[in-house]
This record gives sequence, C-alpha cells and structure tokens, in this order.
Amino acid sequence: GGSRFVQPPLTRTVVYKAKGGIVISVGDLMYYDSGDGYAKPLSEKVASGTVNTDQVFVHDNFIGVAQSGRIVQQTTDGTVTIATDCIYEAACDSQTWVPGALVTGFSSGVAAAGAIQDQKVDATALTAEAIGVVVKQYTAATTTVWVRLYGKAARQVF
Repeated sequence: GGSRFVQPPLTRTVVYKAKGGIVISVGDLMYYDSGDGYAKPLSEKVASGTVNTDQVFVHDNFIGVAQSGRIVQQTTDGTVTIATDCIYEAACDSQTWVPGALVTGFSSGVAAAGAIQDQKVDATALTAEAIGVVVKQYTAATTTVWVRLYGKAARQVF
C-alpha cells in the first residue's frame, strides 16, 4: 500500500472522480481514462502486449500518485486525491541508478489488465515514455528507487 509514498513539503494535489468498485491503494500510480472520465490505477488498463507502447500510454495519461484509497465495496462513484508532483519510493527491477535518469511505468509486455503495475517503475531513455526522474544515486543494485514523478497537470518537461 502506501508505505512507499514519500511526500515532500509542497506536494501538489488534484481531486479526480473515481469509479465505484475499483480498488485504489495509497501509492498507486494513476492514469486518467478519458473514455469514461475517471482516474484509475495503471493496472486497470488492458495493456497492448508491447512494452514500449504501454510506456508511451503511461506517459501520455499518467496523472500522479494516489494519496487516498478506495475499496471494492465502495460501489458508488467517488473521488480520489492525486499527488501530481511528488517524491516517491517505487519498486523496480534490480539495477543501479543515477540521479536524473528517466523513469516510466513498468509493463510486463503481456496484453492483459494488470500487466502495467501500480507501484513499479522502469528505466527509459525516451522522453516520450518518461513520467519522472531518479533523485538519489544507487551504486549497488537495488529493487526500490526514489523518484520524482510528474503527472500531466505538473509536467513541464518530457
């Protein structure tokens, strides 16, 4: 859940509509579904089956990190608070990182819902896939990384 969420002093937030019956955990990476007008965790998106295509989708639709949650029993529509610019400790595949390295959402490359993970990032060299940057150096391989994530409302670059 939210144990990976690190909040800087001036986190920017936006409140989005949340669809009833969809589970949202604090710390989930969120996207805006323009088809129905709701904010949803990345795992709700049926992935394309191609990692790079999924990562471009994440870049184009990422709105930020959930600061509030919803449980499946909440069947009526409601709201979710999203941090649009925040420092976040994300899961990642074991690797080293340098500050400023670009990150994107993690996709397994399978064409299915759940293939894009809710709290995991991946390295990218492409600004067309990026949703944030690494903010701490890791000289030894690690499976968590501190990143600054920028949702669409906060993004000024990439």
